[in-house]
Amino acid sequence: MSRSFGLPPGGGGDVTQEELDAVADGKVDVGALALNAADYGTTGDGTTNDTAALQAALDAVAASGGVLILPPGTYESGALDLTDANGVHVVGYGATIAWSGAATSVPTDYIGLALAGTCSNVTVEGLRFQGSGTIADGHAGVYTAQNATLTGVTVANCAGDDLSVGVHIGHAVTSTVTGATVTGCRLDTLVGTGSGHGYGIVSSGATDTRIIGNSVVGARRHSIYVSAGSRVVVANNTIHNHRQSVTDGSLKSAIVLARTSDIVCTGNTIIDGWDGGIEVTPDTGTPVRNVLVANNVIVNPHGPAAIWLASDINPPTGLVFDHIDVRGNSIRVAAGVNIDAIRLRWGKNVTIAGNSVNFEQASTEVHAVEIRTLGETAGTATYSGGIVVEHNQTTGAVTGAGAILPIAFGADAAASAVDMRFVGNSRPGTLTGNFFAAGANLTNPKVTIGHQPSTGITLSGVSLAQLESPSPQAVVPVGHSDTFWEREASLVMYTQAHIKSERNIFASFGAGTESSIGATWKAFNQAGITARRSIGAAATDAASTQTLANNIRTLLIDIGWAQT
Repeated sequence: MSRSFGLPPGGGGDVTQEELDAVADGKVDVGALALNAADYGTTGDGTTNDTAALQAALDAVAASGGVLILPPGTYESGALDLTDANGVHVVGYGATIAWSGAATSVPTDYIGLALAGTCSNVTVEGLRFQGSGTIADGHAGVYTAQNATLTGVTVANCAGDDLSVGVHIGHAVTSTVTGATVTGCRLDTLVGTGSGHGYGIVSSGATDTRIIGNSVVGARRHSIYVSAGSRVVVANNTIHNHRQSVTDGSLKSAIVLARTSDIVCTGNTIIDGWDGGIEVTPDTGTPVRNVLVANNVIVNPHGPAAIWLASDINPPTGLVFDHIDVRGNSIRVAAGVNIDAIRLRWGKNVTIAGNSVNFEQASTEVHAVEIRTLGETAGTATYSGGIVVEHNQTTGAVTGAGAILPIAFGADAAASAVDMRFVGNSRPGTLTGNFFAAGANLTNPKVTIGHQPSTGITLSGVSLAQLESPSPQAVVPVGHSDTFWEREASLVMYTQAHIKSERNIFASFGAGTESSIGATWKAFNQAGITARRSIGAAATDAASTQTLANNIRTLLIDIGWAQT
């Protein structure tokens, strides 16, 4: 019997349509393909150490392919690994793995479930990972071992509590990961603030990763961290209480997109982020290109800015930060929190458009958009250019010495020769005073406000709202890969449709008999076949899935990153 029958639907690999039809039609005894961890000696009683038995079960399913079921219970365990697995589905709804022992070399290794060697079409689903909450123990959920090669790995509907890291996909230098998906996971209390600790979900050096529909609460370093790699979608995740009460003096945003290109970050909600919301940042030697941050909601941010572009890194020669689009985001800053909403330090072809910013009650001067162009001197445009700030809406209230300004310039931006355009930004009449930040005489000849050049305008004490264009102006980025963005819209739709079809399929496995397991596996494969044959039809069963796909596609068409 081909081991490819164990492949989860839609996983690709060597499974054929004929094989899937045979499974769905009952011509293959799929019950025999499901392994039960209890048959390898696990107890799940919460006191017996089940490490050896769990590892034996994982080794068996890696060798045979197919499904491994962990019945409901609590399994005390040390470090585990799934090595050289192809077409494997590990399922554990109602099962908790409670880690014991301490890791010796975080972040190289953790006490967790490691995906090692060469793995393809592997799904880990429904497990809960319980850590000790002790930083030095280095407990994790699912992570990538050093020197691993992973293709088509999915971590779905898992939970984690009191861990150093929830899900870690890839190692930027020592692994190769393509086509990973992390979806439907709930991660709570990620401990530690040092390297390798305090992370919810990490994608490091991976390609074609999708991080969709997860919940991260109480991460103490980063809730979602994308580093290196390319072609990543971060969508519809919810983040709460990021770095709340952390006082280590560092600044760590909730979602970080670092040293990476071709990224879509959309539909995420961040509530009470203590060190900022979304950060896009470069590093020496690694270009950052084609990043879209759109339609996210950030409520009650703290720290330097709700959306932070290029951080505070002064641009060295050769560093690239290019084609960054920040559009349609909604930011609400709580009363008494005086921070910038969107802060750009430097970059080329940066568009900040259609964002909505509300300052509930500012008690000092605050800015909806701050432009610095670090590294420039009078008359230079070495690191920045093509900056467009258009049709952003700023609202709010002030108290005492508070002031709300839609636009702020740093002195370097005002004196440089960086081409910048400000069109159609608005503020209600109840907010008076400067429209642009006071201080510098604007000598930059490449700045356009509305349709008028602004050379020589003294910003201090002058309202320039009347110079704004009353109608939107189309701004179409160039240099993007249409093929990539078209594919991502369809992949998001497919991934969510597939996960929806399998979410509760294995609910009866814990107490089920072999016959019920076989029947459920048949239904599981049939659901997958339906999704494969008619992706659109499957997606319409989940309105939120279809809406997400449509919104992404419409957005990409509107900004010129995809074609109709």
